[in-house]
Formats: sequence, C-alpha cells, structure tokens
Amino acid sequence: KDPILYDFIEKDLQDGEKILRHVAEPLMTQAEECLSQVDALSDGGTAGEGEDSGLKMAKQKLVRIESSLSALLLEEFFPQREEVCTRIRKLQEDLKRRGIVAVELDPREALRKSLVDGMSEEEEKILSDGGKAFYAMVHERGQPRWGPRRDTREEALKDRKKLKRACLERRLHECMMNMKQGGE
Repeated sequence: KDPILYDFIEKDLQDGEKILRHVAEPLMTQAEECLSQVDALSDGGTAGEGEDSGLKMAKQKLVRIESSLSALLLEEFFPQREEVCTRIRKLQEDLKRRGIVAVELDPREALRKSLVDGMSEEEEKILSDGGKAFYAMVHERGQPRWGPRRDTREEALKDRKKLKRACLERRLHECMMNMKQGGE
C-alpha cells in the first residue's frame, strides 16, 4: 500500500515559486542578517574557544539556515530556479570562506549529511548509512517506520519483506519489537 501523500507534498513542495517566496527568500534574508551580525561581532580573526556567545549563536544559526537551504538543492525533491540554487551555493561558499563549518558548530550536521546522502541513494526502500549500515523502511498509516540496523543490504531487504507482511497483517509493532530483540 502506498503512503499517504498530503497536498503540501504533492503540490506546494513542487511549486518552485512557493518555495522561493515562503522558504528560500525568508531563509536567505535571515542568513544575510546573521552574516551582518557575525561581521559586527567579529574582531577580524577567528575567535576560537573564547568566542562571544552572540557571535557563536549567530554562526550556529547560519549553520542551521544553510542546512535547510541545502535541502532545497536536492532537485529530485524540490524543483528550483537556477538563480535560487546559485544564491544558496554562493552562501555556502561565503560560509566556507569565513570558516563557518557546519560539522564543527553543530554535530548533528554530520548525521544529517549522512542521512541525506543515504536517502538520495535510497533504493527499494532501504536506507544506507554510507554503506556501513542498512535499514528497511515501510509506511504505516502515512508514517515511515524503520527496521533495525543491519550490516548488509540483503539483510535489510529480508527485513523489509517481513515488515511489509506485518503491515498487511496489522502486527507491525509486534514484528518490530521481535526484530529489535533479535527474534524474527
């Protein structure tokens, strides 16, 4: 059974003009404000550990904004105008040039990048964590549900078959608990 696709996924997120007006532009405006704040608070060099909390907060906010904007570069999910992509890439280059590195400022960013990379390579509803681990995925009432970590794609594919069957039989929770405890 296919997942429930809500209107905002099928229509709004496919409307490049809406994404530009309601997502990209507000985020770019916030990024410009944060960059001005970073410039005003910076002493010209890199502040390091003793960095002012306002400066650190502005840099962390920039990292979160850049993370959100970088998701819009995934063309297979979000159709974008070239000028929007160009502005996002320019911001990314500016942050890199200023030494504002996402992974250093927000450890969640490394995990997010790994997940996004894996999801963009997703096949057969199997998520790969950089080839180190594999997870089966099924939808239950419009919600994605993930199987346990597996060492091989083949194991995850077997899990997916079990999870799909369990969904049809309305015993997904039980099946997932058994998998996590080493059963099934």
